[in-house]
Amino acid sequence: MIVTSNEWRFKKFIGKVVGKICEELYDLVESEARGQNVYTYELPAESKASIIFIGKKYDFFDYDIVWKELIIYLINTNDSSGILSFIRDIEPLDFEPELVNEYLNVFNSDLVKHSYI
Repeated sequence: MIVTSNEWRFKKFIGKVVGKICEELYDLVESEARGQNVYTYELPAESKASIIFIGKKYDFFDYDIVWKELIIYLINTNDSSGILSFIRDIEPLDFEPELVNEYLNVFNSDLVKHSYI
């Protein structure tokens, strides 16, 4: 069995397909709800739903990059603040350096996060 890795270009494609389907379904729900005087635009700010339905953006790749950039900053910064000092004083868990790439996937998937918990 040949498995294709889940790269950003596949995520982007699937995001567009799912986004378009969701948009069509949302338009149907909104139309029916408007006919019954029910509000459909109240979505949590910055949620994936608001990004799709209000922002009309279907690419979550930028959100993956944000986590990686924050981690890079936290590892490499010489800046100082109370929270940075607090973080540096925490004793790290005994993870395996060879699996760092897999550990980073925790930020992309609640399923992966759950498996590590």
